[in-house]
Amino acid sequence: MSAPRRTSVLEEALQVARAIRSEWERHNALRSVAKAQARAGLAKEATDTLAQSLQVALSIKDVQFRATALRFIAEAQVEAGQIHEAIDTLDQALQATQSIKGEDDTKLLFLVSTLTSIAVTRAKAGLLKETAATFNDSLKAALRVDTDWAQSHALASIAEAQAKAGLAKNAIATLGQARQMAHSTKRAFQRYDALLVVALAQAKVGRLKETAATFNDSLKAALRVDTDEARALALASIAEAQAKAGSPKDAAATLLRLMQSTNLGFTPGPLSKALHAIAEAQTDAGQTPEVSAMVNHALQFVQSLRVEQLKKIDKVHEQYQSSIDDWRCISIVAGIAKLQAKAGKIAEALQLAQSINADAPVLVSIAEAQAKAGLKKEAIATFDEALKLAQAIQQEGERAYVLHSIAEAQAKAGLPTQSLASCAIALQAARSIKDNNPGWRIRMLLAIADVLPE
Repeated sequence: MSAPRRTSVLEEALQVARAIRSEWERHNALRSVAKAQARAGLAKEATDTLAQSLQVALSIKDVQFRATALRFIAEAQVEAGQIHEAIDTLDQALQATQSIKGEDDTKLLFLVSTLTSIAVTRAKAGLLKETAATFNDSLKAALRVDTDWAQSHALASIAEAQAKAGLAKNAIATLGQARQMAHSTKRAFQRYDALLVVALAQAKVGRLKETAATFNDSLKAALRVDTDEARALALASIAEAQAKAGSPKDAAATLLRLMQSTNLGFTPGPLSKALHAIAEAQTDAGQTPEVSAMVNHALQFVQSLRVEQLKKIDKVHEQYQSSIDDWRCISIVAGIAKLQAKAGKIAEALQLAQSINADAPVLVSIAEAQAKAGLKKEAIATFDEALKLAQAIQQEGERAYVLHSIAEAQAKAGLPTQSLASCAIALQAARSIKDNNPGWRIRMLLAIADVLPE
C-alpha cells in the first residue's frame, strides 16, 4: 500500500465537494476544503476554493441559509487575512438578513449574530467608528428580543465580541445587562442556563470575581430544577463550565455534589465531559492528587448505581474488576479509564479498560499516556490493539473517524511510521463512505490530510 500524500487527498476532497448537488452542502464543503488547504500552506489554492464557495453561497435561494453561508465564508476570509473581502461578504449577509420578513425572536437573534460578526471584522480592519456603530445596532436588536432567556444569550455573545474588539468597558456594561436578564428568567432550568452562559462570558472577559458569583447563582437555579434528569444535566454542565473557566476546585465540588445526590437517570455524556474538563484543568495546574481523588469519587459513584443490568464493581487492594452490562455505566467507566491514563496511572487504566472490554478510543488514551511516559514499545502494542478494534467497526463513517484519531494520536506520540500506515487504512475507510453522505466523507478526508506530512 503506497503512502498517501496530503496534496492528493486534498485534491480528492475538492473533487467530491464540487460534485455535491445541494448548494448549502456544496458551499460548506468547499469552505472546509479551503481552510484545510490554507492549513497545508496552499494559499493560492485556498483563495480559489474560497471564491468558489462564495459563488455557490450567493446562489442559495433560501435567504436565511444564504446569510448564514455568507457569514461562515466571511469568518474563513478573516482567518485567511482577507479582511476587506470579509467586510464585503458580511455586508451581503446583512442585506440578506434584513430582507427576512417579520421580527420574531428568531430573526432578531439572527440579526444580532450577523451584526456582531460585522462589528468584530470591522474592528480587525481598524474601522473603529464603524465598529462602535455596528455594536450599537446589534445591542438595539438584542434588546428587542422578547424572552429574557434569549435576550441574555444575545447580550452575552455581544459582550464577548466587544471584548475581542478591544472594547473592554463596553463588554462589562453589556455583561451587566445580560446578567440582569438572566436573573429575570422565570423557569429554573432556563435561568441556570442563561446564568451559565453569562458566567462563561465573564470568564472570557477576565471578570473572575463576577464569574464565581454568577456560577454560584447558576448553581442555585440548577438545584431548583424539578426533575432528577434535568437537574443532573444542569449540574454536570456547570461543573464542565467551571473547569473550562479555570476553577477546577469549584468544578470538582459541583460534580461531587451531583454524584452524591443523584442516581444515573440520564445519558452519561455530560458527566463524562465534566470529568474530563476537570481532570484536564487539574492536570494543567499540576494537581495530580486531585485527579486521582476525582477518579476515586467517580468509581464510587458507579459502584453506587442501581440499574437493572449492573453488576457491582469490586475494589480489592486497588484492583478494579467489573462485569458491566449497562451501557450508561460502561460509558462512565471508560471515561474514568481515560482519566487514570491522563493522571499517569497506566496500570490501573489498563485494568479498568480490560474489565469492560474497552473500545479503541479508551486504548488510544492509554497508548498516549504510555508514549508520554517513555514506554514506546508498550504504546505501539496498545495502538495496534486499538487499530484492530477500529478496523472491526461496521459503520464506515465511524470506522474512518476512529482510525483517523488513532493516526493523529500516533503522530503526536512520535510514531510517524505507524501514523502514516494508519492514515492509509483510514483513507480506505473514508473512501468507502456511501455517496449519500459526501459531507462526512469530505470531513474525514480533510481530517486525514491534516495528519499527513507535507
